[in-house]
Amino acid sequence: MLYDVQMTDVSAPQEDFDVYLDPPGGHAWGFPKKFDPSFGDDVNGWLLANGYPEAEIAQWPDRRVPCWSKRVRKEGSEANGL
Repeated sequence: MLYDVQMTDVSAPQEDFDVYLDPPGGHAWGFPKKFDPSFGDDVNGWLLANGYPEAEIAQWPDRRVPCWSKRVRKEGSEANGL
């Protein structure tokens, strides 16, 4: 059974940020990894698609995934001036 895991800020990722997720013990499966925004708020689906075991998801006490964002510098945008 999968739990309803959601990112803290469901509006992320924004187009000028990449969001990285690092689930508990994720280093064993190559995490942290950049979240694919095409998954929307389906964090469980993304974790499973990226090799994180369903059994690990079921063990989380608070059902939260550590995450952080990193600004992406896009060509031709004002972000390049930062």
